[in-house]
Amino acid sequence: MYSAIIHVGTLDALTQTTYGWALIVKVGFFGLLVLLGAINLLALSPRLADESSRAARTLKITVRVELVVGLIVLLAAGFLASAVPAVQAVQAQQRLGYIGNYQEKGVKFSLWVAPAKSGYNEIAVDISRLPPGVDPSQIQVQIRLLMLDQDMGITQVMASPVGQHRWEAKGSFLSMSGRWEMEVTVRRPGADDVTHVFLFQVAPDPNESTLANPIPADNQKF
Repeated sequence: MYSAIIHVGTLDALTQTTYGWALIVKVGFFGLLVLLGAINLLALSPRLADESSRAARTLKITVRVELVVGLIVLLAAGFLASAVPAVQAVQAQQRLGYIGNYQEKGVKFSLWVAPAKSGYNEIAVDISRLPPGVDPSQIQVQIRLLMLDQDMGITQVMASPVGQHRWEAKGSFLSMSGRWEMEVTVRRPGADDVTHVFLFQVAPDPNESTLANPIPADNQKF
């Protein structure tokens, strides 16, 4: 418990990092190991009459399962010993900016916002999965941005394809620090749109007063 608090710390670090998932696997299988041991000790052992009894046969099976589960626990522990702690992984992600993931209707995509500071930012949508038969060249990605702390209207921009699986938009869309809402819509020919709203925090840029990156003219403000 102490190690988990030190190396994980937050729920996001537990659920969004490889270290966190390995810890969940380790704790889950360790709990199963304890349960099997309790069954063997409290339920099966007292009923052992002879080696041919049903309890004896069941005990042999559960002991074998315990050995397999124990091996998984040891492997998970070995992985945790060599993996980057979840706290450090989350801090590294934060230095890179905001990262979000979403999956629906056979479409899986990730949102990247770097550096997630007020002023000029790069926004990328990586689509890693599409339904069979969908041509990536026919996909359109629309981004709508809304500042939640102040009424600044809605900024809408169409991301441009970069390669086969990435769509990008660059500019001073996130003009102020604070809480922002970004709605990403993936449009597919002959199918319903896939839309998800990401909520994230934009950090202040120490040089935001001197930034001079205007929003491109082809972006629409409402």
